[in-house]
Amino acid sequence: MASKLLQSSLTPASASFKAGVERSGKQRMRKDSLVRFSAIVLALLTAASVVFAIINWQKESQYITITATDGVWWREHSGFLVAKGVVPAGPGEKAGVKVGDIVLGLPSNGLHTNGYALARKLLFEVGGYKPTQYVTAIKEKAGAALMKTHRSYLHVIQKLVTAGMTTGMAHVTGGGITENLPRILPKGTGAQIELGSWPVLPIFEHLRELGQVSQDEMMRTFNMGVGLIAAIPAAKFTKAKNLLDRAEEKFFVIGRVTKGERRVQYT
Repeated sequence: MASKLLQSSLTPASASFKAGVERSGKQRMRKDSLVRFSAIVLALLTAASVVFAIINWQKESQYITITATDGVWWREHSGFLVAKGVVPAGPGEKAGVKVGDIVLGLPSNGLHTNGYALARKLLFEVGGYKPTQYVTAIKEKAGAALMKTHRSYLHVIQKLVTAGMTTGMAHVTGGGITENLPRILPKGTGAQIELGSWPVLPIFEHLRELGQVSQDEMMRTFNMGVGLIAAIPAAKFTKAKNLLDRAEEKFFVIGRVTKGERRVQYT
């Protein structure tokens, strides 16, 4: 009798507890489903925004992508500029870069799309910065420096190529000037680049200090403040300078094309 009374007295509480557990489980399932659904929607919206941004950029620029390898260029339909080296020649033709050409550097506005693994390690692990933390040395927040939009060189490329001012161009991406400039250098030529002939952006100077990174490694990893290089025949330099000045495009004379074996020498 006592056991029956005990069982009957516990049954309502047990049933209530069981029901509560079931309700809690269902609520968690609904919450998890909502989170997953929200994540999927966010991913789709992000992908759509990227696609529409690419389409709008292509419509505004009225241009198609130029890609290049080892001094040869060709065109393909795409939404972004991926050129490594550009020369004003038809498919299969070699670059017109010659010994004596003047090397111009057009400024970058930050990391662009390269060196992020090292930059993140130096800023967040070595430097101990938070993404929202203002860094005096670079005069902006750490996260903002990493998220800065890659500037477009489309219009300056159009102007120089249309006017016949350049014999070759190199987009300074991964590998820095050291590895990208040789892409437009024909056999028997090299490039002499004068360090200090352009202002190095504060972000690169600070990264160098944080990691005690060697000059060679910096030049091979980051753009160091030069995002696009153009080789200009010496005879056309004045006209090219006037064209860039009229377009309000800042540039720096950073070196010359010399005799060599497709390498960059820093002085």
